Amino acid sequence: MKKIFLLLLLSPIYIYAQNTQDTGRIYELVQQMPTFNGDVPTYVRSHFVYPPEDIAKKIEGTVVVTYTVEKDGRITGAYAIHSVEHSIDSSAIACISAMKWNPGKLNGVAVRVKGAIPITVTKPIIDSNSVNPRTPPPIR
Repeated sequence: MKKIFLLLLLSPIYIYAQNTQDTGRIYELVQQMPTFNGDVPTYVRSHFVYPPEDIAKKIEGTVVVTYTVEKDGRITGAYAIHSVEHSIDSSAIACISAMKWNPGKLNGVAVRVKGAIPITVTKPIIDSNSVNPRTPPPIR
């Protein structure tokens, strides 16, 4: 009887231990999703580099980049699942890959979690009224 009671008492620990083992599995939804310290749109606006060769082409669109947030918060496996132009896709992937996140957790244990971010790319607006630092301002 003591063995059965002890077995029943320890079985939840065994089940919990099985669920938290490192399987390398990538989750899409977990109890505590990964978080980014800061504002993602602000980060993307300040880190995305519009490729100079595409400025003249006036290429616009939305690139959707999917990625995996690793257990240590690094981004791996980033790729474009919705493409605009190869050079713009590459810039979006580089921007997302440089991010550092707080990992997602399942049962209190950090796990790998898949995510996606859409990046809407519009041609840069060049303000013709701005002053080039190398030229004096116009006299009025």
